[in-house]
Amino acid sequence: MTIAELRKRSNAFVSSLPGTIAGIVDNNEELKELNRQQLRSSQLSNGQQISRPYAAGYAFWKQKYFASSYGDGKPNMLLTGQLYDKMKIEARGNNYLIQSAVAYSGALIAKFGNIFGIAPDNRTKAQLITTKKLSELYKKNVTK
Repeated sequence: MTIAELRKRSNAFVSSLPGTIAGIVDNNEELKELNRQQLRSSQLSNGQQISRPYAAGYAFWKQKYFASSYGDGKPNMLLTGQLYDKMKIEARGNNYLIQSAVAYSGALIAKFGNIFGIAPDNRTKAQLITTKKLSELYKKNVTK
């Protein structure tokens, strides 16, 4: 491959970068898993711990009937797994939008705060995930 051809391919790749990044981010399982891990650790998207505990009656019920999802008793937004399973992530400019398609996700946000998003402590991990994939695509499409 000539330098001119390499430049042409590289320029084409760079010009399509916003769409390429969106393709990397949209429904990326590794990025969604970062949010799930945060929730399992009772962590909001801003990195703070969820400070509002479960109501005593709910905590008792959850521990009795859904012991495997009870964890350490701190809010983890996990009962049947629907909220976690129906998570979606998509690129929105320079940000990610994470949400869940379950009907009660809005109620959880209202009660506990913003549970969806990549916390500051995980942003380096998220960047590594996307950068690795971007590098793979560059090699595949430009340097073949």
